[in-house]
Amino acid sequence: MARGRTLVEDVLPILEAHLDSDLDGHAAARLNEMRERYAGFIARERARSQELGDG
Repeated sequence: MARGRTLVEDVLPILEAHLDSDLDGHAAARLNEMRERYAGFIARERARSQELGDG
């Protein structure tokens, strides 16, 4: 299981690029719930990554 920075920088981009409701509706719904629940954290980590030139 990935959490925190690793989830945002490494795992989330892969899931966002390849996971949709046609592939796996349940997993896509869970991903959307997670993105809504942790939207603030995800945004902060992405901004931090861009500031550091990592992303």
